[in-house]
Amino acid sequence: MTLSIKSIGDSTMKKCFAILLFLGFAFAHKPYFPVSGQPIAIQNPTVSQAHYLHFLAGSSQSFIIPALEKAVPIEVLVLDDDLGRSLEPQALWICAGESITLSQVDQAFYEEFSKLHHRYKVADSVGPTSEPCEVRISEASGKVGPYTFAIGSEEKFDFGDMLGFFSLGEKLERWQNGE
Repeated sequence: MTLSIKSIGDSTMKKCFAILLFLGFAFAHKPYFPVSGQPIAIQNPTVSQAHYLHFLAGSSQSFIIPALEKAVPIEVLVLDDDLGRSLEPQALWICAGESITLSQVDQAFYEEFSKLHHRYKVADSVGPTSEPCEVRISEASGKVGPYTFAIGSEEKFDFGDMLGFFSLGEKLERWQNGE
């Protein structure tokens, strides 16, 4: 069997592209675009994941977190623009009959993979727990706008997740525009 230089070059280029693509994804959160307003059950809370949602006027969003064997980070981010900087997200950790307000911050963050400028508004860690708990996020100023709920730190992607990255730019643009 004879291989041409062109076929070797094409094959190598494809492999290099796939490796670079995978390495770029390895430092990203697994993205989700759920419907705002309905409770969201978090699967595998140790896995790094981002839920892109919108604040709805006068409502809160609940995330149901299963029992945690170890502490996991929780963050609420907004876009770092005029609207985002004016938003006042609050996150309440409700577990074992107690409610704790998670730490509020105000720190800019550039997300390399999506090329978006964000701003951390809540950053804390929760767990371990022996029972399911809830994170309830609300917007204190009553404004409407996009936000991201992030949880977990372990970078794990399967093949299906990687296929979803091809349409991620379009999904993020619709999320930013309130669609």
